[in-house]
Amino acid sequence: MKKSHILLTAAAVALASCLLFVSCSSPTGGGGGTTSTTKVYNGVDGAGNNYALTISAAASKATYTPKPGDKYTLVIILANNGGTKTSVGTVDIISSDGTKFSLMPNGSTETFDITVNSVGITNVPTTPIPLEGGGTYTPPTGTITPGTSTPSGPSEPSGPSGGSGFIGATLNITSEQVYVMDISQSGTLTYKTYTDSINTFVSDVGGSGKISNGKLTFSIGVPDFDSQEDFDISDLGNIYGESTSMNVYTDITMAPNDTRIASLSFSNPSLNKMNMSMSETSMSWEMVMYWYADKACTIKATGGTVTEDTATTTFENINLSLGAGWNYVNIKVSGTDTGGTMSVKTGNLTTCKWVLGLNNYVNDPLGR
Repeated sequence: MKKSHILLTAAAVALASCLLFVSCSSPTGGGGGTTSTTKVYNGVDGAGNNYALTISAAASKATYTPKPGDKYTLVIILANNGGTKTSVGTVDIISSDGTKFSLMPNGSTETFDITVNSVGITNVPTTPIPLEGGGTYTPPTGTITPGTSTPSGPSEPSGPSGGSGFIGATLNITSEQVYVMDISQSGTLTYKTYTDSINTFVSDVGGSGKISNGKLTFSIGVPDFDSQEDFDISDLGNIYGESTSMNVYTDITMAPNDTRIASLSFSNPSLNKMNMSMSETSMSWEMVMYWYADKACTIKATGGTVTEDTATTTFENINLSLGAGWNYVNIKVSGTDTGGTMSVKTGNLTTCKWVLGLNNYVNDPLGR
């Protein structure tokens, strides 16, 4: 493989590492990390506002049933502007049939009730709900429909970084095929269908799911922000290291600057949504990431170029608009012997597939 390929691949891996963040925990054991087990309930009111109630326990379990004392997070995504209202606290009382939660917000002495069924939220109060950080939110009167709708989120800027990537309050992955990567000694790369099962599969930021006969099913509402290092937008400026001559992004901004972002990541075992192809004279590498923003925000940066020998890599400008909730963000890298390009945009990539295993070895993807 020629040096331009090494340059481009190193750039892709460095940027992906930056954008996927670093988990603060060190998960152990097969089938997932030791993050909180969660149960997510969703509902939509008549005005189109989305409600996502996440109940989480202190430790991971194969089967989880909410109980008094567990933590709750209620996120309401407003239909009119994509903004969010968040209430956090503990579960005070659960009805005997498990369909009614009395929730105690942090700093409050009064509970409020939410009812659920097997599909999602069926009723929320029409009285003020205390919010994290102060203030209240009063839901409109009317019927609550269990499940989720897809708010439009903020409008996406036009130009090369356009394309909507907003998903919603809850990320649901349903029966998507998993693969393992096989790279031969001659460098030929193929993807082979994974057919085994992993009964419990959790991410580094919570949620729950499984791989059944090679198909991934996974659901997550509000992620556990504290399980990852805080997103530092300035890291984009030095993905090649501290040398200012190698900084490829400048004029880096995030607005509002107090936005919290979590990235869905699976580290035990490793699982990434990606696609790569290569030959003696060219290569391409793509990855789809799932980002959760606690409020609608924009991320912008001015790209630059890096030249090594005769190969020049061009980093396109970044101009992302994220909705409050889950969003698709993708990276694309392509190049030849003379150089290439890298882009970071919103939106899903249908060419990417779930690839299992830290080293993606077809014979032993779990590294046993």
